[in-house]
Amino acid sequence: MFKRMNSFTVNMFTDDKTSMCIRRERTQITNFWFKYTHPKYELLSIRFNPLTTFTSLFIIIAFIIWCIVEPEHAQYAFLDLKQNITHLFTWLYIGSQDIRLYSLSGFTSVNTDLLN
Repeated sequence: MFKRMNSFTVNMFTDDKTSMCIRRERTQITNFWFKYTHPKYELLSIRFNPLTTFTSLFIIIAFIIWCIVEPEHAQYAFLDLKQNITHLFTWLYIGSQDIRLYSLSGFTSVNTDLLN
């Protein structure tokens, strides 16, 4: 017998211990999003995932500190990186421009009358 729980389809076994384990696993999913709603101003309300926000913030701040502490080394590293990207990924740029021009040319337009 199948039962719908939290938009998941769970196979309910005859053994109560197994079904309780399945139910417990499905209900232990936690929401990591932080949400603050300002009571007066909607624009001051925020919603973010702290894990991804603070991880990316740490990486960005570490990058900025590295550029401030060792500017000459950072400059040479960026020049080397720029040359490698230009040398190795020119094909990706050319291919992406072909796709962009093809999509803008009108060949990709779909007649919506045929879909109805």
